[in-house]
Amino acid sequence: MSRPAPRTDLRTKLAYGVSDVGASLSYSTANTWLLFYLVNAVGLAPVVAGLVFILGRGFDALLDPWWGARLDRLLARGRLDRVAQLRRFALPLGGAFALMSVLPEGSPFWLAALPFLAYSFLFTVVQVPYLALTPDLAPDYDDRTELTGVRVAFSIVASLVAAAVPPVLVVAASSGATSV
Repeated sequence: MSRPAPRTDLRTKLAYGVSDVGASLSYSTANTWLLFYLVNAVGLAPVVAGLVFILGRGFDALLDPWWGARLDRLLARGRLDRVAQLRRFALPLGGAFALMSVLPEGSPFWLAALPFLAYSFLFTVVQVPYLALTPDLAPDYDDRTELTGVRVAFSIVASLVAAAVPPVLVVAASSGATSV
C-alpha cells in the first residue's frame, strides 16, 4: 500500500490565493473600465478606443500559448525558475497598468495602445508561470482542486472590487468639485 501524498498546507493555499489578487484586480479593472476611460477621460472616439482594446486582447490571445510553450521548453532544460520569473516582472506589470491610467487627454491611438500592449505582455509573462505553479504546489488531483478553489475565491472577490470600487472613487473625487 502506498503512502498518500502530503497535502498542501493552509498557509501555502492562502499565500497562493492572495498572490492572485493584484492580477485579478488589474485584469478586471482593464476589462471593465478601460473603454469607458479611453472614451470619457482620454477623449478617444469609441471606435478608436475599441480598436485599442481589441488590439491588446488579440495580442494577449496570441501571446499566451506561445509563452506557455516557451516556458515549458525552458523548464525542461532547467533554465527557468517560475518564482524568479514572477518576482522579476510583477512590478513592471503594475507599472504598465499604472501607465494606462495616466494618459493625457487627447492622446493619439498609438499612445493609448502602447501601455495596454505592454500590460497585456507583462500580464502573460507573470500569469502563465503563476498558474503553472499549481501542480508544483499541490501533489494530487484533490489538493490541486482545493488550491485552485482558494485562488479562484480570492480572484472573484478582487474582480468584484475592481468592478465596484472605481465608480465610488470617481463620485468621491468629484463630490468636492463645483459645477459651472
